Order: sequence, then structure tokens, then C-alpha cells
Amino acid sequence: MEIGLVLAGVLLPLALVHHWGEVWPGWVPLLAGRRIPRRLLLVPGFGLGAAIVAYFGMGMAQVASGSASEFSDAFLWVAMSAYCLLGLGLLTASSDYHLRTRTACRACGR
Repeated sequence: MEIGLVLAGVLLPLALVHHWGEVWPGWVPLLAGRRIPRRLLLVPGFGLGAAIVAYFGMGMAQVASGSASEFSDAFLWVAMSAYCLLGLGLLTASSDYHLRTRTACRACGR
């Protein structure tokens, strides 16, 4: 679980916004210099982004409804809002990566 959080929270967003998310870096054996398949970043980017927003959005709804919890409401509002922003940022970065790396349209050439 922790490895997934590290990948979703650090490496995936960086790969979506930096050039090394489009071409394998030189230190990756056997793949250096080759293009990274778009789906390798888009599927986890959209999937994890949507899952994070849904999960923590539901958590915020529970806190707003006043369900009992062992943490203070202020802490939960801050933490869950931050994770919702992380998910929204991941969705935004994935959308930008999709638009930036797509192939030209066959009909209009854009």
C-alpha cells in the first residue's frame, strides 16, 4: 500500500508533467531513450485520481454529516481536503498529459 501511495503521490505526478514521463531516462536499462507508452501513465493517473477524489470526497461527506470519529473534525477536514486536492491535481495532470501526447487528428491534422 505504501509503495502505491509513493508512486501516486510523487513519481506519477512528476512523470505526468516532466519530459522524462514521455521518454525513458538514460539510467533505465534496456529502455533508455525509448518512448513511454501513453497508457502506462494515463491509466494509473486517471484511475488513481478518480479513486482518491471519490474515497476522500465520501470521507468529507461523512465528516460533514457528523458521524462519530476518533479524530477531531478540524484535522479530518484539513487532511481530507488535501487528499481531494491531490486527486484533482492528478486528474488535471493526466488530462494535460493526454492532450500533450496525443497523435494528430486524421481529419483536421491538429
